Amino acid sequence: MATTLQHLSTDEKSILDKINQLAHQIDPLSIKIQQFDTTNLYDELLRWKTETYHIIDQVYEQKRLQLQTIIEEHKSKQEKIISDTKDALLQLQVKGDATREEFEQLEKTLHNVQKTIDKFIMIKRRLLDINDSVIIELNDDCKSPNLTQSRPTQEFTFSHLNEEDFKSDGLRSYAKYRNLGIAKATNGMAVAHVIRFVPPFRPEVVSKLHYHEVDFQMVYVLKGWIKSEFEGQGTITMLTGSCWIQPPCIKHAVVGYSNDCEVLEIVLPADFKTIMIE
Repeated sequence: MATTLQHLSTDEKSILDKINQLAHQIDPLSIKIQQFDTTNLYDELLRWKTETYHIIDQVYEQKRLQLQTIIEEHKSKQEKIISDTKDALLQLQVKGDATREEFEQLEKTLHNVQKTIDKFIMIKRRLLDINDSVIIELNDDCKSPNLTQSRPTQEFTFSHLNEEDFKSDGLRSYAKYRNLGIAKATNGMAVAHVIRFVPPFRPEVVSKLHYHEVDFQMVYVLKGWIKSEFEGQGTITMLTGSCWIQPPCIKHAVVGYSNDCEVLEIVLPADFKTIMIE
């Protein structure tokens, strides 16, 4: 015997009404999915593509300038090696005598220059990600010390804390420096100092974009905090105990620091250039 609406309970009728309401939604949903407009999605993807190309252009220009700087530095270094070797050979020719050790050292120097003069640098590439996707670095043959240059002698040294040692004679006009005596003890191979930033922070004086022509630079926060903007890394706040390495020629600017900020900075070599960017 078939069940009719009059035989259904009130609860059952309510459920059946809701089922009928759901059934009425099927056809409109089918039509909507068939007419679904994807224009906005493709437009958004296209915007991402355009923005990515812009970022790639910026990265390319940064790497081009970095490559140009490394090439010029290498050429200058190798030209000095060649000039020094030429002078050494002339001195030996004038003297008319040379030891085997002198001959072998000069021979190795010229061989090293010959080997690296064309292939002194390599470009490593990897797939794009959120990090820097192109690495430019010196080839291994160029990373070793020049054979014509002997390693500087080092002396034992130490430095106790003395407030009078903090002087306003360093690179930054808005900070006081405590020289730890490392430059003298290493004959210029490295420099180390404690930097005490002078409050208050003044962006018009401090926040100047620049970079350093160094072989190595490390900074450790001894007290307080310091906020800096780094090329390719964004803005980072370093707290007490934070430590970082700044690769050679990375552009950066200090954008803030606490009133009690002090950092330890170690740089190789002791004598280096700082280039301000307009």
